[in-house]
Amino acid sequence: LSAALLEIERLQNLNRAMVPRSEVETFKRAAEKSGLEIEVLNLCLGEMVPVQELHAAVLENAQSSQLISSLQDRIATMVTQDEYLDAQSLIEALQAEIE
Repeated sequence: LSAALLEIERLQNLNRAMVPRSEVETFKRAAEKSGLEIEVLNLCLGEMVPVQELHAAVLENAQSSQLISSLQDRIATMVTQDEYLDAQSLIEALQAEIE
């Protein structure tokens, strides 16, 4: 059980520094289209699961290998925050050019 809790904590720490890969793809697609698409991107931010929710899930499922698997699956679909910020900077630069 303690090994499972340590793995959950490790995965949570990793998760905290990441954002969904799909969100970066949304940025890239919008960059290829028009400035009107950019408003939609802000809505994507609402799809992130807050770290507090992950902590609550851990408390509810302390014995859970399912939670570990779920976190591993989630992390597999994410990119680093730096990559995300690079994509966001690109969007802002393109938006400035469009305006």
